[in-house]
Amino acid sequence: MKDLIDSGVIGEIKHINQEEGVGYYHYAHSFVRGDWANEDESSPMILAKCCHDMDLMLYLLDTHAKEVSSYGNGDFFNTKNAPNGSGNRCIDCNSRNTCAFDAIKIYTERPDFFASAVYKEGFSNLADAMTNGRYGRCVFKCNNNVVDHQSVNVLFDGGITGTLTMTAFSKENDRETRIFGTKGEIVGDFEENIIYVKPFLGDIKTYKAEVIESGHGGADTVTVADFLAAARGEKEMCTAIDVSVESHAMCAAAELSRKTGKSIKISDIMNSDLYI
Repeated sequence: MKDLIDSGVIGEIKHINQEEGVGYYHYAHSFVRGDWANEDESSPMILAKCCHDMDLMLYLLDTHAKEVSSYGNGDFFNTKNAPNGSGNRCIDCNSRNTCAFDAIKIYTERPDFFASAVYKEGFSNLADAMTNGRYGRCVFKCNNNVVDHQSVNVLFDGGITGTLTMTAFSKENDRETRIFGTKGEIVGDFEENIIYVKPFLGDIKTYKAEVIESGHGGADTVTVADFLAAARGEKEMCTAIDVSVESHAMCAAAELSRKTGKSIKISDIMNSDLYI
């Protein structure tokens, strides 16, 4: 996507939209039952999950953010929405068969989450983990206080605008990037690893991105390889740490905006001790 943008195939960039569908099962595992459920013990949801999305926007646009506004809340995963007659744990709940967030079903069907749910706390099998561990708790009876949906509006230098949508209420954990220019648009489908170039004049072109089998869609491997090559003096790093610092400041600004109802300037975050 970066190469295509820089080639000028869609002209001057005017807007970027980043969509982060967390996936109902991933949200339940990590942000209701897991390590990032309570911002008092970890961090706000927008920072824990979407600093990557902010990184992507800054990298693809090759510019800086000026101001952020944001809205969102987390009003679903609480006792008032628990099924009638539900237990404190899925393993002894009468509503398991009709609840999408049933922990036993999630961890049986998704081995990538099974390991952290079982072995992380020292259990030897799923039954013990569901009976005694935190990952067996009812999602409506946990201590989570992070948002389950949030939208962010960003004003970048040069008048470029951007939006980020984060939601727990998606079927899969996937991302989509849409970039709108004066000559066309680019769509990046992270689930299918496909890039679509849609010029106003001419045919739509499709590119299949290379997939490396490692964590985070292959990014773990190439990020480490890029760092090592830079450390050996073989190349410049693809993206510098100051971009990631700025993306984290954008997340801090988004959370501050959500809580105060005001637009927040990135300079106020970057140049002072002002934080969440």
